[in-house]
Amino acid sequence: MPRTSSYPPPPRSPFPPLELSEYEEVRYQELLDEIVNEAIDEYHDYTQTCGGRVDARRWKLLKRREALTMYKERSDYVHEYPRLLDQETITSPASSTDTFSVRDSGGSARLGSSILTASSTPLILSVGSIVGTLEDAMLGVFADSTAALRLKYSYGKDHVEDCAMLSRIAGPTEQDPFRFVGIQWFMNELQGLNALARKRDFLMLTSTGITTTKAGKRIGYYVNHSMTHRAVPPDAKRAVVRGKISCCCLYQQVDSNRVQVFMQAYIEPNGHMIDHFAVKGYAASLFAIGSVSHCAQMKKLHWLLRHRDALRRNTNVTDPSQCSTCCKPLTRKLFGSSPCRCTMCGLQACGRCTIAKKLTVDTSISKVVQKPLPICVSCMLAVAQFPAHKVARAQADESERTHKARANSEQLTPKSMTSEDYAVC
Repeated sequence: MPRTSSYPPPPRSPFPPLELSEYEEVRYQELLDEIVNEAIDEYHDYTQTCGGRVDARRWKLLKRREALTMYKERSDYVHEYPRLLDQETITSPASSTDTFSVRDSGGSARLGSSILTASSTPLILSVGSIVGTLEDAMLGVFADSTAALRLKYSYGKDHVEDCAMLSRIAGPTEQDPFRFVGIQWFMNELQGLNALARKRDFLMLTSTGITTTKAGKRIGYYVNHSMTHRAVPPDAKRAVVRGKISCCCLYQQVDSNRVQVFMQAYIEPNGHMIDHFAVKGYAASLFAIGSVSHCAQMKKLHWLLRHRDALRRNTNVTDPSQCSTCCKPLTRKLFGSSPCRCTMCGLQACGRCTIAKKLTVDTSISKVVQKPLPICVSCMLAVAQFPAHKVARAQADESERTHKARANSEQLTPKSMTSEDYAVC
């Protein structure tokens, strides 16, 4: 009887894995590094030269959400840019690096200069802060496989309908467990514009990691940058328009539980959509940068539910008739929340000390499956305090083992949770 693999099959993807030449991989990484460096220069100007203030003469307020504010560049500052970076350009050894960077009239580098066709699409700027640590933010944006990508988008507010990781160019290292370079595809809905516009899909270079500036500051980065490739053409049969985007988000720890956010993005929706509606429609998706801390907590919870020994929580409650968190007597109520057993620690908790967390339990299909699980507030506090880099390193090791076990597959899939991992009230 043939042996069966203990690893789950790769998630179904609408496209086959991309095979890249060594030259392509090097050039893609150079381009992404250049985008990050340009964004860091802009961030330095914002924090040091401008003192963390936005110039109202250049920027128009677009939207506010919690501690994040989004602006769009006024029309007087909008420039035209060269054509989209395409596969023919990148595969030609004789191509010039000028394709990847142009400068505005003031001589400063411009994010997105390699992506957009000539248009009046404005630059989007988002600044502010989020709760958590730098490592939490990076765990929230990190994804190195189709399954991990679907897991991330299921907890975010990106309005992504389907996605796939098509190529892995570089992965995590011991020094940077959040390092990843690859090519992803995703299709999303335009928030509030579904009745007026067709869906958009995007083929993008993506990169995450933590870098150290010359001044010794640690800055996390998350880049998405549109590209074209003959193996992944736009699909006219699905009535989907191929959009273009160039987005770089930077994260820097400013105190023990707060991370400063700086994001710049260009969006070219293509089709017959008016730029004004395009910017408004994608603003909600761009605000997903504020949900990375929540995504990180859910990823940590997802991992810790499969590695319960890694999370040790002390409790003084030995009486099963008492709540394991507040120590009050457990009583079943006719109305309101009744006591429930925590999925993480297995102890009973009252309704006030229990949170129903909607956890993604299946990423094998584009429409992910989520299941509400009861978690006591004590365990959620322990999850929040659990170091994100430990989860990242453990997941990197799991992905590497899974990758080696699938000798004939390019897909990387983290171990799926089974019904035995869950406890039901």
